[in-house]
Amino acid sequence: VRQTVDLVDYLPRAARAISEGVFDRVSVVATSSIIHGLLPPTIAQYTDRRPGLPPRVIMRSFREIGDLGPEDNFDLVLAPMPIPLGQFSLVETIEFELRLAGPATLMPASGGPLDLEILDGMPFVSLDPFATYQESIETALHETGVDVGYVCETSSVVTAAQLVRLGVGCAFLDPFIAASVRGPEVRVSKIRQKLTHAYGVYAPSLESLGREAEEFL
Repeated sequence: VRQTVDLVDYLPRAARAISEGVFDRVSVVATSSIIHGLLPPTIAQYTDRRPGLPPRVIMRSFREIGDLGPEDNFDLVLAPMPIPLGQFSLVETIEFELRLAGPATLMPASGGPLDLEILDGMPFVSLDPFATYQESIETALHETGVDVGYVCETSSVVTAAQLVRLGVGCAFLDPFIAASVRGPEVRVSKIRQKLTHAYGVYAPSLESLGREAEEFL
């Protein structure tokens, strides 16, 4: 029902796009953390190079993205790896190391990588147990004998970042979200015990990548 309503809602926009000659614009779907962290600088660069072709960028949950099919008409799908997408093929991998972000009042003023031991006894914002990051974070903390004080658990990396900014506690964030909250109130550091993850970029399996999708990619 939701897909049907979305398609009906899209018809007037599609008609305007055809009349304005911008129907070939790229359509992208991504999870919340990617929408708020990685994509804004990308969109800024793309729109600067491609004026008149405004990209369509839609946010969906990890579960909703797993249910996508070719009828959803997205050129590119961005999601944390691994995720099974039967109708889409992986075309790009964006690997990164998690960053430790914390209130400036709690974090040392160090320019270099920090040890996990710094977190021992500190307030910590945990990601939802089903988040792709959390299992490796929990394993790393356990292996180093670090006992953090959990103050909140959230399924949103963006919420975790804002809680850090408000001084609630520390959190592990992807570098793109971390960059958006870094400032006088928030310090962001690398960790010597590297925690590496990746985002995947997918495209419909049975279609060649369109010109605008290639430009966006």
